[in-house]
Amino acid sequence: VPAVPAVPVVPAGAAHSTPGSAATEAVADHAAPAPWLLAGLTGGGAILAGSLLMLLRRRRRAQSRHRRPGRTLATPTSGLTPVEKTITTVGAQTAPTVEHMDHILRRLAAARCAQGEPMPVLAAVELTTTHLVLHLAEPAQLSSPWEGDTDGRQWTIAADLPLDQVGPPIPDQPAPYPLLVTIGLGDDEQVWLLNIEDHNVSITGDPTYGQDFVRYLAAEVACNPWSAGVQVACLGVAAELGSLNPDRIHVYDPAGADVDPIAEFLADAVATIDRVDEEDTDVTTARARQSGADAWPARVLLVDAANSNPGLDQLLDLVHVQAGRTATTIVVAGTRANVQGLALHVTADGRVTLPEAGLDLVAVGLTSDEALGCAALLAHTDSVTQAAVPADPDATEGWRAYSDEAGALRPDHTLPRHDPDHLPDDHGTVTL
Repeated sequence: VPAVPAVPVVPAGAAHSTPGSAATEAVADHAAPAPWLLAGLTGGGAILAGSLLMLLRRRRRAQSRHRRPGRTLATPTSGLTPVEKTITTVGAQTAPTVEHMDHILRRLAAARCAQGEPMPVLAAVELTTTHLVLHLAEPAQLSSPWEGDTDGRQWTIAADLPLDQVGPPIPDQPAPYPLLVTIGLGDDEQVWLLNIEDHNVSITGDPTYGQDFVRYLAAEVACNPWSAGVQVACLGVAAELGSLNPDRIHVYDPAGADVDPIAEFLADAVATIDRVDEEDTDVTTARARQSGADAWPARVLLVDAANSNPGLDQLLDLVHVQAGRTATTIVVAGTRANVQGLALHVTADGRVTLPEAGLDLVAVGLTSDEALGCAALLAHTDSVTQAAVPADPDATEGWRAYSDEAGALRPDHTLPRHDPDHLPDDHGTVTL
């Protein structure tokens, strides 16, 4: 098993950009040989680049399987070239990290189930160039090879440790923490992922960086391999990402003219609480054990703080009071009165703070244009758009003059299979 590579691909401070900011200059200085680089997919955002690359490759393999013989797939427009080059370049470095961390957490879940132990209450994951560190909200005891601190809240594992030492390979083992999302990059270039499941999360501070931060969270949950099955609802925010992964992400009319996702989330949360009562456990443990006849999907609502739906306050109260029992997360973009939960403050210089955890990080974020570009590229792979295989226009001699780039005869040197002017006569002879 290869070691998990270093996640950061640009210096700390270059994870995000807006016109005129210091972060913009840092990216420009670092990326002078690569002016196409999307800043939102570097630094802490490199995790998203890895997830996007994995999803892009999976969809293109599916496209290839469904194309007709003798045809090729249409290429994306030239305007998406910077997006694809960034995802390919940065994602190639971090996709192994994304995949390896997913396997570690699934095998942790398999090991805990085999031992009959509940899942640890995860607060955050810290990724360094050499280790993966679990930061727990409650003390727990993990078995070897995990190494813990004295109070049982911090557990470390070497990134290059063989997976078989972590836990058994259960083929259908669900990812235990589907709402684990990157929030930023530390000053020592460690990446921090926060487990936001069963929390109200308020994104306060600078409105521009705050909107970029919410877009990033939506994009990562829509692409992460451990977030499969998660329902992402965007209500007044992150609308640019609607076509990124329609299986997970859905954009709703803020005025509620079509469907009211708040009412649906409230009903689903109540139903999940009832299921938890029946199983006499928490959501994460029930998910890891695959308890009951149905799965335990997570859901996240991203909503503008100014939303006037009265059901929103009821939903916020329910998620806070029933922590660990709803599989539901509410991310509020902006300041809203009386929201109890986590408060992530995004500053005007592109940092994010979580004071109760002592975190002060370079914030992740996607600008509107970056989000639109990522969504357009992935949407291009969501259907099979076929095109003729191109031919070399400069080839005038030899077999290349008669064939396309796949080696098939060019159409101007073939006859239709059922051309009525060239059908065989009664003796089977074709007249040309």
